[in-house]
Amino acid sequence: MKFYSHGKLLLTGEYTVLQGAQALALPTKQGQSLTVTASEDNALHWKSYASDGSCWFEAVLGLDHFSIIQSSTPEIAMRLSSILKAVRQQNQDFCRQGTTVTTQLEFDLQWGLGSSSTLLANLSQWAGVDPYQLLKISLGGSGYDIACAQASQALFYQWVEGTPIVESTPFGPPFKEELYFVYLNQKQDSQKEVAAYQKKAPDPALIASISGLTQELVLCETLTSFMAILHEHENLMADHLNRVRIQEERFSDFKGCVKSLGAWGGDFVMACGGSPTYFKNKGYSVIRNYSGFIL
Repeated sequence: MKFYSHGKLLLTGEYTVLQGAQALALPTKQGQSLTVTASEDNALHWKSYASDGSCWFEAVLGLDHFSIIQSSTPEIAMRLSSILKAVRQQNQDFCRQGTTVTTQLEFDLQWGLGSSSTLLANLSQWAGVDPYQLLKISLGGSGYDIACAQASQALFYQWVEGTPIVESTPFGPPFKEELYFVYLNQKQDSQKEVAAYQKKAPDPALIASISGLTQELVLCETLTSFMAILHEHENLMADHLNRVRIQEERFSDFKGCVKSLGAWGGDFVMACGGSPTYFKNKGYSVIRNYSGFIL
């Protein structure tokens, strides 16, 4: 058996999506696969491969309680064991016989495109369980990345009274070739950021404003109006988080707009207008255009 899920980027609603704001999320063309085959011994053999073909993690786990028999990285093995136990909470028959699992990433592990969310989505397909419930009892988070995993195009995502509302939207602005994504050469700890933000009290006015900007963004027909909405979004979030906008901090002389995606301070930003050469000259070598990157 083989399962596949797409990676993700959050274009609007970062942080606030955790408290009910409507967000615009983009599934990426690159994702992660999970292949399951039977093995003869009474254990779960796990191997995870990076986008360059190297094996970045492997482990052998017992089938009774997913105890770690051996592993290349104990910390990761403990996290995997915890996730597998969470899967079995939903399906008591999950992985009761000797099994070999191989995962294959198509994007760099450090890019923050969803190595964990694609894993959860693939495991949910294999076990036939609710991926959002699995996320809730394992890693936590808003769930927009789970929605992207099986999406075929951009989507609106929102938590409404404890239920994820997912709505596909045809997002392909006429100026999309002037949008590109730049990796900031550092990975952000999303779980840590989520945990910290959830301690903040919800701001209903901010949530309503972000939801409104999300709706406005998909209707933009010009790059100028698109960038104006992104600037407003960035300013609102900067004030709320009491942090400096990424453009002001690193790219103040950029002739265009730079927006943080997801947790501020790491992973990718989206740049609008200007030239990719600007970022190359500053030492950012991973730059992807919209059509080549977004599903």
